[in-house]
Amino acid sequence: MTSKPILLIPMAGQGSRFKKAGILTPKQLLLVGDKSCLERSFDSFRNLRDFKIVFGVNDVRVGDAAMAYARAKNLEAQCVNISETNAPTETLAAMIDGVSNLADDAIVYVFTMDIEIYPAITIDTNFTVDGVTYTFTSSTPNYSYVKQENGRITEIAEKKVISQQANIGLYGFRLFASFKNILRICERNRRQNHSETHVSDMIRILLSDHRFEIRGVEGVHVFGTPQEFDFYMEYILPQRPRQRLGVFSDHSGFAVKTRFVSALKDAGFDVTDFGAHHSSMSNYAIYATDAVEALHRGECDILLSFCRTGQGVNIALNKLSHKVLSAVVYDENALEYALAHNCARGLCFPETAWLERDLANAISLLRDTIYEGGRHTDRLRNTVKAYLTPDNPGAAILQKLEQFKGGWVVGAFTPTLVSTSAVEVAVKRATADWVPNGHFHKIATEYTLILSGKAEDQGRIYSYGDIITLRPMERNYTRFLEDTLMLSIKTPSIADDKYD
Repeated sequence: MTSKPILLIPMAGQGSRFKKAGILTPKQLLLVGDKSCLERSFDSFRNLRDFKIVFGVNDVRVGDAAMAYARAKNLEAQCVNISETNAPTETLAAMIDGVSNLADDAIVYVFTMDIEIYPAITIDTNFTVDGVTYTFTSSTPNYSYVKQENGRITEIAEKKVISQQANIGLYGFRLFASFKNILRICERNRRQNHSETHVSDMIRILLSDHRFEIRGVEGVHVFGTPQEFDFYMEYILPQRPRQRLGVFSDHSGFAVKTRFVSALKDAGFDVTDFGAHHSSMSNYAIYATDAVEALHRGECDILLSFCRTGQGVNIALNKLSHKVLSAVVYDENALEYALAHNCARGLCFPETAWLERDLANAISLLRDTIYEGGRHTDRLRNTVKAYLTPDNPGAAILQKLEQFKGGWVVGAFTPTLVSTSAVEVAVKRATADWVPNGHFHKIATEYTLILSGKAEDQGRIYSYGDIITLRPMERNYTRFLEDTLMLSIKTPSIADDKYD
């Protein structure tokens, strides 16, 4: 009888790219909405219970989080603590050395994390070829790539675009025994050549006389670099689920907007109508501004707009905010691809193109169409980067500090100016003689810069320019001696990481 498949998940990387960006928390623990990167990566697979799972970590916090996930999902898992390594293959070798109950005849997969697949897939545990690698369509050199002929992989390259098939970081080998043998060869070569070796190097050695195949997937979202992480947070996650809709129109789009609003509410959507509220002549730019501000505050997931051609409201949305990625949708095909390929959060409907009979299909597409990520994200990320230049910053939108809870304006919460789990930022005022309840954080570090006034903490006086640092598991005892203005920065932004 074939043994239970093995899943090796190395998480002992140093996270150097995030550290260079000032993010010291392990990227696996960074929050992406209400889940960590670690949880979103693991949630990409429906059949984790079919595997014996081995986590390899060099940070106890990552190990604790991984094992907590395994317990919550009732998975068979163990964690190997590893000191700092210099290559992915070295990490894998240390993981294997740290366990003893893995069968040589088992299928073994390596999953290198840093991605989400949405919706989740089932990992193939019944393949009969020598190995498989899961791929998605891409063209950026951030990933490793494979070439294939007649269904067989003929070449694999690290960080080199040799085809359109990029590896997602999920590699399968039919026999654990042969996997261990080729891993030993790679490790011997690495030590002799003082080089960095990857799973792709293991497969490259085998390609001449072993058959490897690809398993293509859609819905791949990558957050292995700060730029990929920021795009995911800024554009992909906010419209999931696509439930809270903001709508607006001018006078020419008023009638079709009214029909849409009625149908959307009947279908269970939460709809906010920013205007126009009558068919008299009106200016859509006013309503667009209100709608975009609500989107920025996190009150709407997506915006629907209506005018005679759809072009005017589309121009307004794209001018007001780089976050919207607005598109004119003149038929069902355009609507589907705006959502699936363009990650659009602004949908602009021409008044003459949408009839009553079209509404049911439009609503189904709005509810069910999923942004596919992959190659589309490659292009969109470059597009957004080009848009956000000093010469083209987009139109300014007025917001007030009092719109935000407790002065917190940046972080993984709503409302927020920037949705990110990397950091929280607040501007806060305290009155003289106020003594707040002492608190501490288990994970985050909090820095408070005194902008004006005076405060005391544990016998030390702080005034303008001084910074109070509150490290994880340290409690503050701050008392304000004068009316004080502060800038507070907490990293990372983690919900409920505050304790009395």
